[in-house]
Amino acid sequence: MSLRNPHRFLGHAWRSGQAICGFNVDSFDMAKGVIEGIEDAGVPSFLQLTPATLELWGWEAFAAGVMALIRETRVDIALHLDHATDVADIERAIAIGFSSVMFDGSTLDFAQNVRATRDIIARARPHQIFVEGEIGHVGRDGEIVAESLTSVSEAVEFSRMTGIGALAVAVGTRHGHIRGASDLQFDRIVAIREQVEVPLVLHGASRVPIPALQHAVTAGITKINMGTELRNIWWGALDRARGEKPRVALNRARTALRGYVANTLSQMSKPVVDDAQSFTNH
Repeated sequence: MSLRNPHRFLGHAWRSGQAICGFNVDSFDMAKGVIEGIEDAGVPSFLQLTPATLELWGWEAFAAGVMALIRETRVDIALHLDHATDVADIERAIAIGFSSVMFDGSTLDFAQNVRATRDIIARARPHQIFVEGEIGHVGRDGEIVAESLTSVSEAVEFSRMTGIGALAVAVGTRHGHIRGASDLQFDRIVAIREQVEVPLVLHGASRVPIPALQHAVTAGITKINMGTELRNIWWGALDRARGEKPRVALNRARTALRGYVANTLSQMSKPVVDDAQSFTNH
């Protein structure tokens, strides 16, 4: 069985200055393609589902299918509930058998975020569930709440007061929006990493060039989340298969995702040739 709590492999990556990727999926064929790509690369990773996806397909049924796929692999994979804002969703994921959850209290004020995150950790600890939190706010297109970059002082205090397992930070990327290397604030990552003793997570990493992501890892990022680019690849494969039977089109989308994930993990696993002169800081 390869469904794992990510504590060990994420901790190893953090201590050795390497990267772990988290891949967000919206359907079973996407999950299968991503899991196959992870196994092809042989690199421990996160498979990530949101509450909205689980509501659409049915929490227990969809999670059971995905966990069955994970258990067939030889590579450690954490099944992660991403961006949960409701305690009930966290509890449901724990009961189903998720090995990792993210409580997103980033739209709360600092004190509320701390209290809510500590409550989630207390609920997850008896079940040995890994917990990721967020300070600052990684926004998304069309969102009313303004983007708020993570300050070093709040990251330090949040980590100290919650005992969080991993910390998502807002350092220039944005959900659902394609950004380039110049949008990443590498100096901010370095400053946070120097004072925060837990793995840092970069959300909204789709289409950021691999060399820029490698530089972010050198600066202090340990976990990199990708979702938008997976959906772009999925839609592209379906468009090219228009008119085919649905099973044929979905299989092509699965195959495209498999190749993308395997290639991305392979590139991210290569030794980093870090050239800070190539990137622009804000």
